[in-house]
Amino acid sequence: MNTRNTILSFSLIMLGACDGFLDQKPQSNLLIPQKAVELEQLLDATLLGINSTPGILEMSTDNLHITEEGFLGLTLIERNAYAWQEDVYEFLGSDWSVPYQQILAANVVLEQAGEIVPENSDDAELLIELRGRALWMRSQAYFQLLSAFAAPYSPGSANDSPGVPLRLSPNVSTFVDRGTIGEDYDQITGDLELAIGLLPEYAEYKTRPSKISSHALLARIYLAMEEYEKAGFHAGKVLEINNTLLDYSELDLAARYPFPLFNDEVIHHLEMMNYRHMNSGLTFVDSTLVGMFGDNDLRKELLFTPDEQGISFDGNYSGSRVRFSGLATNEMYLISAECAARRGDIGESMEILNTLLETRWVEGGFIPYTASNSEEALRLILMERRKELIFRGIRWTDLRRLNKDQRFATLVTRKIGSESFEISPGSPRYVLPIPPEEIQVSGIAQNPR
Repeated sequence: MNTRNTILSFSLIMLGACDGFLDQKPQSNLLIPQKAVELEQLLDATLLGINSTPGILEMSTDNLHITEEGFLGLTLIERNAYAWQEDVYEFLGSDWSVPYQQILAANVVLEQAGEIVPENSDDAELLIELRGRALWMRSQAYFQLLSAFAAPYSPGSANDSPGVPLRLSPNVSTFVDRGTIGEDYDQITGDLELAIGLLPEYAEYKTRPSKISSHALLARIYLAMEEYEKAGFHAGKVLEINNTLLDYSELDLAARYPFPLFNDEVIHHLEMMNYRHMNSGLTFVDSTLVGMFGDNDLRKELLFTPDEQGISFDGNYSGSRVRFSGLATNEMYLISAECAARRGDIGESMEILNTLLETRWVEGGFIPYTASNSEEALRLILMERRKELIFRGIRWTDLRRLNKDQRFATLVTRKIGSESFEISPGSPRYVLPIPPEEIQVSGIAQNPR
């Protein structure tokens, strides 16, 4: 089933299941919301996976280690991703289809918000905000698709490299080919800039977009694009509004999951789609990564649980086993610090980094970092970014970005039984293949692997 058919069938099944609030237009196969509150319900629909992000990319990073027994118990898609095989998907994977479901919902809202006559002033204000929420959600979904199924953004080749099909209309019967990476990123950053003017500073719920989460998402996207001035600007805007950090010394070190759901650092809550390895007792944190944490670093005890076979990760900002992939202030501190180092402001970069880290150490146990030059500062910041943002769904994009710089390039290796595997910097396998079912039906070009 290709993108068009996936979206159409999903809209018919899922939108029709939303408590009957969507009335069917005469002589139409699509169920279309007719009121502002119905559009809001659509954007809040958990059945659509509105706050879900792809989970397969973590399988291909250097964050985790899976035992041979654990590997054999995974799905074929997971095994393929873990070993960087040429083919990953055996069918239309949710990492492709769910973002397009989110995009459809956003496009329905954007079109219908202009058609609905508000019943009162509250309705009028809600319709404006809903346009902002839809723009945010569509941008977030496209960024996830680009991070998986398109090459890393490079200014010199962005307008020559294929992106992903860019759908800006709910009309599912129209064929849309792959555009360029440059066109796609221009669209999503432009949409987010527009969303900032439409959204409230804070959202009523952390599962809904806001002005602050728009700045945060732009900071994350511009960092992936290596647009460091813009990334630093938007991370700075976030911290102007909210610079809250958890004091890790106040958390319960004995708790199974010590970080509360919707805690004070969370700006926008997103969750990775569930995969079997996430619930496996044979999936562990990479030992080299664990070894980077010092004895006075509270993260070592809060994030990890050791057992006889390895070390498990329990540091999700979801308050459970569910992998948090949302936006939080700690990420914004690290983006601000990195961008300051890259522009040569060593003092500011270290001040920002130390402000974050002093909340992570045993009281009196943290010795502030210093750096004598930009490269030293950058190495310290990237090391702490690696440690602070484990299993957030962003390590893959970090590898793709940093592998273009020989100073920070990483060769990732695996051993599964007697076989060894590796993925080298710049490998075409840093771009996932588009699910074959999509290729067969739509005819869009496949990614070379």
